[in-house]
Amino acid sequence: MIFIISLSRPARQKLTNDRIKGHSLDDIRDPRSYAELIATGGQLYEALADYYLRVNGWWSAKGKSIPRVLERLDTTVSSKYCERFEALFRHGDPSAVIALAEELLQAHGGLFFDGRRGDAPPQWRKPIA
Repeated sequence: MIFIISLSRPARQKLTNDRIKGHSLDDIRDPRSYAELIATGGQLYEALADYYLRVNGWWSAKGKSIPRVLERLDTTVSSKYCERFEALFRHGDPSAVIALAEELLQAHGGLFFDGRRGDAPPQWRKPIA
């Protein structure tokens, strides 16, 4: 059984910013050590799956259920996900995971730091005293 949830565009963008950028996509681009690369890759494994599933209106998955849920919902993404994270964990090569993250994020506007500006809506603003 698949449950569908609805997220507004701002909520999808917030997921991008909070979960992916916050889970250090930049850290795997230039890790300080192999141990840091693997640790950050593990966090990104869950964060990217959570983002992808939720922005597409599906319930999230965690840990060992991620491959099973992705396979059930989208076999193409599941295959890419498993192959690219395997390259990271087995060979220490983050390039395929970075490309996957950028590809999945592009469908919803890309990474926030790609020239984005986050102005608050006028109704949220308070006059400066």
